[in-house]
Amino acid sequence: VTCAAQHIHCSRLKKELYTIYTYMDSVQYAKKVAGALEGFGTSLFLYLGHEHGIFIDMNKNGPSTSDDIASRTQSNKRYVRELCDGLVSMNFFIRDDSTQPPKYSIVPEAVPVLLDTSTPLFTMGIVSTTLSLGPMLPAISDAFRSGSGIKMADYPAHFFDAMAIHTSMKFKYSVVQKWLPHCDQPSIVDRLKKGGIRVADIGCGQGQALIELSKAFPLCSYTGLDIHAPSLQRGREATKRAGMDNIQFLELNPMSRDLRDYTNSGSPLIEPFDLIFIFDVVHDAADPLGFLKTVRTGIKEDGVILCMDIQCFEDPHQNPPLFYALSMMYCMSSSIGEGGCGLGTCGLTQNVMEKLCKEAGYSSVKKVEANTAPNALYEVRP
Repeated sequence: VTCAAQHIHCSRLKKELYTIYTYMDSVQYAKKVAGALEGFGTSLFLYLGHEHGIFIDMNKNGPSTSDDIASRTQSNKRYVRELCDGLVSMNFFIRDDSTQPPKYSIVPEAVPVLLDTSTPLFTMGIVSTTLSLGPMLPAISDAFRSGSGIKMADYPAHFFDAMAIHTSMKFKYSVVQKWLPHCDQPSIVDRLKKGGIRVADIGCGQGQALIELSKAFPLCSYTGLDIHAPSLQRGREATKRAGMDNIQFLELNPMSRDLRDYTNSGSPLIEPFDLIFIFDVVHDAADPLGFLKTVRTGIKEDGVILCMDIQCFEDPHQNPPLFYALSMMYCMSSSIGEGGCGLGTCGLTQNVMEKLCKEAGYSSVKKVEANTAPNALYEVRP
């Protein structure tokens, strides 16, 4: 009886301990959800502060009351006070209660992150890109059941503007300074420096990469091609402001299977390029293989294609959660919306890239060994 009682007691104790440990594990997941919600709240407040010029105003005018900030930015006083107190709780703002009403200022260490576009620490681009996708949530929810995806034309213009701000930091501080020096030497950089070669950016967006390349290598001619007409127009305006006359923008017909016949009408035709850049496009493409085949028609036989895309892995644990969120909200969904395969943000692993290039008829594809995270850079030859 004693042994039986002890056995029952031990069994109950094990169950209780298991319940306690399971509860403790569950608490950690509850904290994880709470942390995610806090992160969303921070992103929301940063988005509002950026979009309404609050940070620029405060940096220019110094410590100010919320009413003064509201007046200068033509915003509602109550909303600005809530924003300021919220960013105090998030440790982005400082509130000085020695004056009445209290005055707010930006934490000095946060200034480069919120305001300084001359540093790669500036992150308002990715914040605005992510938050500007909010209005698409109902459409994403519908597509979740129907599988229909979302056409690129249905995304708000502000999303593309925000994405341009985000990617401009990458182009401004990485392409010329960090990535090109690690590519095949001396042919690529030397040819750019010497000039006289034709360079293209396929999927150029608003042309930030072309502007930076033109600044560094002004003796080359540059062509930006994209299927999104509004972005091309923004690119033309940006190059005009920069006073650059060696960059042109052409609207690419998505049905074209020959890059030289970019309108898919037989005329006009453009000459093949010596160097082609592809930035964050392949994983978005409706038909990645078809896209790479089309690019192949537009490169000279001794030319080079530099393809930068997302650095991702087969194991989901190795990929940032934000990648999957952006994929669901745009990359995968826009591909499916255009009748494509929906490769997604984390779908273009190195193995997939190598396989696609081989099937597209390229002779070689090599991953450039450089610190390009969160991107991967591939050197592809026809």
